[in-house]
Amino acid sequence: AVVSTQSTGPINVIKPRATKRFTYSQSAVLEEFFQKYGSARIVDRIALAQKLGLYKNDVIGWFQSRRRKERRATTGSNSYSKAGDQNSFGQSNNNVHIFSSGVR
Repeated sequence: AVVSTQSTGPINVIKPRATKRFTYSQSAVLEEFFQKYGSARIVDRIALAQKLGLYKNDVIGWFQSRRRKERRATTGSNSYSKAGDQNSFGQSNNNVHIFSSGVR
């Protein structure tokens, strides 16, 4: 078999997006909306994006990050009774391995 070492065209490399920085006034409007309503419907996201001069996806990302922050704040870092009792998925950590032979 003949293997060609020449490229047939440019390689499409997906670069990670830069973190969007919101101005103080944009953050204040988004935070006020979040505190009042909790979530935003599609029409709300579009209206907020237009009002703040942002893309709809920026507003979507802001709400996702804000909900994640809210979940972290409500669960807290000490949500388990003893350290090591559960792993990061909330499962019991009793040294059972997926590929064990069944004999302990």
